[in-house]
Amino acid sequence: MWETRRFYPQEFALAEKAVMMIDAQFDVDMPEDEAGFIAMHLIDAQLDLKQPMADKILHLIEEISNIVRRTCGIELDKDSLPYYRFVTHLKFFAQRMFSGVNPPQDDVDEEMEAMVQKKYQRAHECVEKIAAFLARKYRYAVSGDEQFYLMIHIAKIIRKSQE
Repeated sequence: MWETRRFYPQEFALAEKAVMMIDAQFDVDMPEDEAGFIAMHLIDAQLDLKQPMADKILHLIEEISNIVRRTCGIELDKDSLPYYRFVTHLKFFAQRMFSGVNPPQDDVDEEMEAMVQKKYQRAHECVEKIAAFLARKYRYAVSGDEQFYLMIHIAKIIRKSQE
């Protein structure tokens, strides 16, 4: 429920309103957890996929966040803009991954990629661990473009944690 509230605040707020309306209409007292379940249904409906995947997406975001935390030796500031952007990126990444849709390749300039890898070595190391984890657990190959964008997001998170 915490992840749902944090990563999908609009859907969770709507679900809380729904719980309050149900409580009032039927004179019941539903547990707060029900808002989380309703929010999950709203999220899945927005994704418009044949198979519900909000749970999978939330779990993947948590797994990747843990890799970042451990690899970089930082606590994630979940209220920071860099973390919010990172999670937003991960949501769309996870949707593509679980639905089997490959994003168009932007073909990141190799020289720019090498420069970023050199400057942000911890972020690069972290992305390599994420890619290895996704290959091992989900049998998913992370494209070079995707690795580059993840590296930039993680570098921003690292920099924010050092401020």
